[in-house]
Amino acid sequence: MPKLIVFDMDGMIFQSKNLWLELHRRWETNEQGKKMTKELLYTNFPLLLQKVVGELWMGKPENAYLNLIQEQKYLPDVRETIHALRKKGFQTAIISGGMFELARRAQKELKIDFINANKLVFKNKKLDGVASIAIWHMIDEKGRILEELLKREKIDPSDAIVVGHDENDIPLFNSVKKSISLNPETERVATSAAKIVTGTIKDILPVIDEWI
Repeated sequence: MPKLIVFDMDGMIFQSKNLWLELHRRWETNEQGKKMTKELLYTNFPLLLQKVVGELWMGKPENAYLNLIQEQKYLPDVRETIHALRKKGFQTAIISGGMFELARRAQKELKIDFINANKLVFKNKKLDGVASIAIWHMIDEKGRILEELLKREKIDPSDAIVVGHDENDIPLFNSVKKSISLNPETERVATSAAKIVTGTIKDILPVIDEWI
């Protein structure tokens, strides 16, 4: 029987699909941020990280970031679905390229067992870009992060289920045998998962029941 279910976060647990873009708006770096992201997101992510976090956001105020975290709303059926999975005996995890503090909020409110996301470091309530970059994981590292989690918790990959929806989740799908693409954003995402589900997050439950 599977023991662990791993979720993406943005657009899967919370409504926002890319909170980093909203943070650009809050910190008034939207136009520069969009241009850099379009040019570098899939071609040179380390350089994008350096230009945005290390330079463009250096010294930005912490309060706007924390306010953004608290404003985020869960997608429909998230609370009920996570509760149902816990009742079935599953441990749960979030592995995301999104904001660590948002994942931490979900961990506290939904009782998620494990989280891994990207953390911004603030000193004296101002962003320290250099310290943030030092602990940031790259866009293609989700698979490695999951493999390390499984090894640390002594869980066989055959006992893990991944639920994702975008291109960045494909390395997660490739790390396990049981995977669900929920409302996949591209055809490649859809074909990379073992199962495709449309609807809300609760619609994964019948598929998971088949695997128990």
